[in-house]
Amino acid sequence: VIKTPQIVIFTLVFFLMPVMASYAHAQNEDLVGSVKIEGNKRVETSTLLYYIKTRKGEPLSRSQISKDVEQIYGLGQFKDIRVETRQGSEGMEVVFIVEEIPSIGNVLFYGNKEIEDSDMHELLGFKRGEAFQQHMMTEAKEKIKSLYHEKGFFFAKVDVISKKSDKNLMDIHIRVREGEKVGIKNILFSGNKNFSADELRDQIETKAETWISFIDESGIYKKDILKLDVFRLEAYYQDNGYLRARVQEPNIDIDKKNKEINISISVEEGSKYRVGKITSKSDDTVSENDVLKALQMKTGDVYSLSKVRAGVMSIGDIYSERGYAYADVNPITKINENSRTVDVSIEV
Repeated sequence: VIKTPQIVIFTLVFFLMPVMASYAHAQNEDLVGSVKIEGNKRVETSTLLYYIKTRKGEPLSRSQISKDVEQIYGLGQFKDIRVETRQGSEGMEVVFIVEEIPSIGNVLFYGNKEIEDSDMHELLGFKRGEAFQQHMMTEAKEKIKSLYHEKGFFFAKVDVISKKSDKNLMDIHIRVREGEKVGIKNILFSGNKNFSADELRDQIETKAETWISFIDESGIYKKDILKLDVFRLEAYYQDNGYLRARVQEPNIDIDKKNKEINISISVEEGSKYRVGKITSKSDDTVSENDVLKALQMKTGDVYSLSKVRAGVMSIGDIYSERGYAYADVNPITKINENSRTVDVSIEV
């Protein structure tokens, strides 16, 4: 009687063993047995596993694998990523098969005489071993052309190609045909009635070539400098009463035959404005007379924005001397189109 339950229990366990084994195998099929990386050469396996959140022993999740792929792509080092799952002894093997973007190898220059290799290396900023991207080629070409333009070589031709080396690196070959240096021959003005071309040329940084251009590099066309010159000319006009003066975008004529540049600048001067009424609200610190005296302007003077600014600074200095270092001095102006005058009111 006592042995019967043991026989029954043993028999029950014996029959349950295949069922339990089958159940355990089914469970393993749904679990991650291992995570592997294949195809990587430059990027360390440990780096990739850091970004992959699929873990051994956890349930297999397609959504998590998709997120892992996005994470790896986000590193900017791979052109293709595939994921395969294989049945293993401990569950599903998840294999990330990656194809790396080629790395930059050597950057080689040909044909450049006026600009050193080191200067172009610094400009491009390419580093050996960094991921190669196709857009780098176009950007390199434009950067080098701009550098040559800054030096006056407007006919420079630049070709950039890439070749895969024996070491599976992408070498970048840059060939330059510099051409002849081109200088500014003339800077011409139109529409200027109240100031001569020489007076206007004195206000800008861009200059035509002279016999000493080889020393001071004058006569070189620089786009950004010429843009600033437009503002300089408008400021000059406005400081001389021409508040509505407008300077049009310069026209650049590159003469390939004569190897020269001619710049034409059109000006719309408008009317001259003079100072109208000048008023100031007096207070216990500084009298109205002292304010107007510091302003150094009187009715009938040619209106000048720089003089107004200088006057405001002088008024601020007076308040500072009397213990009000942070006094806020505001010039309020009103333009009268009919009389071509500007009323100025000083508020403190």
